[in-house]
Amino acid sequence: MVAVASAAAGVLFGSLRSVDDAPARVRAIDERHGAQTVAVSEMGRVARAVVAVEDERFYEHGPVDAVAIGRVALTTLRGDTADPGGSTITQQLAKTLYVEHPETFYGRVRAIGLAAKLERRFSKAEILSMYLNAIYFGHGFYGVHAASRGFFGKSVRSLTWSQATLLAGLAQSPSVLDPFLHRRRAVLRQRDVLAQLVDTGVLSKRAARTIGRAPLGLGR
Repeated sequence: MVAVASAAAGVLFGSLRSVDDAPARVRAIDERHGAQTVAVSEMGRVARAVVAVEDERFYEHGPVDAVAIGRVALTTLRGDTADPGGSTITQQLAKTLYVEHPETFYGRVRAIGLAAKLERRFSKAEILSMYLNAIYFGHGFYGVHAASRGFFGKSVRSLTWSQATLLAGLAQSPSVLDPFLHRRRAVLRQRDVLAQLVDTGVLSKRAARTIGRAPLGLGR
């Protein structure tokens, strides 16, 4: 299944559009929603938390994750149109910027091909920066800068671990996890993020427990 998906991506690769305009597309998203684009160097704890929970091997693998591709193929064979998850951060960026129907099999394969182009054209830091500047965090906030200001009233750089891990968890389902409207769900998701940070060696169990009990300082 992995070989089939990889072959399909290879066939499509040559016919896919250029991704040189990816940074401009991210800026356009931010401008459209009154947000500000920030560098990944300013994202600190949020960037580390997002990588841990969304794509822990982000800096090690290429545009695809073999396990995730196998999951997509199996889901498609079963006739399930729901996104099975497991996409790499680069694939998620490709879907956000270029794929109109990412839930379809063709959309998923296109995302793989576009992710390959993104990885050839941009560094991992640039890809992570674009991803965090482009995605929706809920409550009308697009991009990590707007989300930090909107939920906590501070810059991304100033977020505590408690705030950063809450924010990192929202990308999974922004509307359902909106901490202003569904605080308990958001906190439960935050625990998943903290667990991943422990599993990946970023935090100790003791530190994670302390962070999990710390005040969130939400704007309301």
